[in-house]
Amino acid sequence: MKSAQFICAILILAACTSPASKQAESNSWTVNEYNKDGLRIDITNHQLENFSIHISRKNDALNLDLNALHIPFKTPEVSWVNKDFICISTWWSGPFARELFIPLGKQLKNYIYIDKDIEWTDSISNNVLYIDTILNGQVKLVLENLLSRKKKLISYPLNPERASDTYYDSLQLTKKQLTIWTDGKARSFGMKI
Repeated sequence: MKSAQFICAILILAACTSPASKQAESNSWTVNEYNKDGLRIDITNHQLENFSIHISRKNDALNLDLNALHIPFKTPEVSWVNKDFICISTWWSGPFARELFIPLGKQLKNYIYIDKDIEWTDSISNNVLYIDTILNGQVKLVLENLLSRKKKLISYPLNPERASDTYYDSLQLTKKQLTIWTDGKARSFGMKI
């Protein structure tokens, strides 16, 4: 009986004194975010301190380390996938996120990171709308096509009576036009890039 208690005590003591590095590794985990038509996207949380994104397709792979790329994050997720791009949102504070766009060309080797407040992404036209600057009472939005990388600048006046962090009431983006509602009034802009 005493020998069984002694062996049990040694096993408990050994379990409690295992190296810290082995215990810390258990705090990492990988989630499969997308797996369809031979394209797989996994997101790994490394000990609650970093995220990496692993994209694989047939004999091709791309690994993105968000810390190394200086991209803010808390909870990255796949927002959409189409035949041309993967869009990954890297939520970092409340409603604020940054987006990574990974082209699905012949090789998985590049990514597009726009370090701006992205207001709208369109998985059908591959257009992205983001705030470029707010200066001299004007909001400058940029509509960019991810395939061609062509850009169109859209500028409209701020209402000085609005709160400083609200630039518009709502947006509607179609293939042909952008409509911005501000203070109950709509302004439309042609979308040809």
